[in-house]
Amino acid sequence: MLREEVAPEEVHGNYSVGQCREVDHRLISRVDPGCPGVRPEGLLYMDTETSGLGQGALAFCVGIGFWQNETFVVEQLLLESSDPAGERAMLAYFAEMLRERHMLVTFNGRRFDVPLLARRYARHQMSDPFGGRQHLDLLPTARRHFVGRKRYKLSSLEEDVLNFHRVDDVPGREIPALWQRFERGEAVPKMAGMLEHNRHDIVSMAALLAAQIEAVGGFSTSSTRGASAGTSSVRGVSGAVSRAERGSQSAGDEAFGRASSGGSRVSEVASRLERTYRLRSSFSESSGRRSDGAGLSAERPEGRADAGDGATVGRTTGRDFGAKRATEGRASASERTDNYGSPGSGESEDPNLKERVRSLRAAARAMIDAQLFHQAAPTLFELVALAPDDRFGLQMLARYYRQAGETQLAEVMEARFRSAGGG
Repeated sequence: MLREEVAPEEVHGNYSVGQCREVDHRLISRVDPGCPGVRPEGLLYMDTETSGLGQGALAFCVGIGFWQNETFVVEQLLLESSDPAGERAMLAYFAEMLRERHMLVTFNGRRFDVPLLARRYARHQMSDPFGGRQHLDLLPTARRHFVGRKRYKLSSLEEDVLNFHRVDDVPGREIPALWQRFERGEAVPKMAGMLEHNRHDIVSMAALLAAQIEAVGGFSTSSTRGASAGTSSVRGVSGAVSRAERGSQSAGDEAFGRASSGGSRVSEVASRLERTYRLRSSFSESSGRRSDGAGLSAERPEGRADAGDGATVGRTTGRDFGAKRATEGRASASERTDNYGSPGSGESEDPNLKERVRSLRAAARAMIDAQLFHQAAPTLFELVALAPDDRFGLQMLARYYRQAGETQLAEVMEARFRSAGGG
């Protein structure tokens, strides 16, 4: 289990997570006349990642989201193999969480997620938890309230309605193959991207419901959304980016100080990339280190608990990424292997990852050479997220923070640059 308490100020497109709770959920009955209005705490958002689309497909990851007082909690239940005992434990936990709430919320769940899970409950001769449960499916209601669109995929609605754009998303069509490799015991860093894909689906449903409630005449937060997006107090590197965007407009700041309305977007992208980097390390172990051929690794990553442990541990989101990495002990530059022609890049031999890092470095360098420093910032953050000891990325980010007046963070990046073998 991965469990994360999502900060209310986290921005998800046009909405902060806290604003998704502020809309009047009693108006759900207008969004879908077949569903009653309920308090936010009465909802359980659910999305699955599966081994395929056929009748025998397995839901190897069940993600759920729910409101706990003022906090939005995301829990992701991930099977480490197709062992029946593990699946039964996952199904039992989900059923318990659903029984505690009044309404299930999905996106296309009536046609896909719910029938698939119902088949899995029947296979294990377990009671079906969906019977008699109120179910709000946001796909048909989106077609009803956002008419005239060519596409109604969740990713399309995210862009068109929520103004949320995924970064390096793992396409759903690739996920079954990732699971097959993971189940065989291979190291599959992209499984982190699968979890991030699932997390986006869950948070996007909360935002999409808020947008649909507004569409039927609910309380509009549009007057506060812009202010929140510009002032959200995201911690760590991403928060520093937001402060740097606002503070870097001095006359002498030619490097990264171009005026832009996208400061909060840079902050949002940086936050998501940091979280993805943290997760990716959980799936980068060689297959030989997996516990009994089934566990993620012999060394359990931060924020993870087995579904059967009876415990939940908060996920480390990585927003304190910069300061923590600066103080971590590292091997000397001579002890590290450079896969990119840059000592201490810290990356594995994954050819796709290597190529991605090369392309990011080339793109950032081209933008900087063209004096498009502000536009290069998101690319630099992604580069350092994927290759934490990349000297070019660290040097440019140190320059960014220096010219933005963020001395402490500049020193963090400079320390990392030196420990990676930089002069």
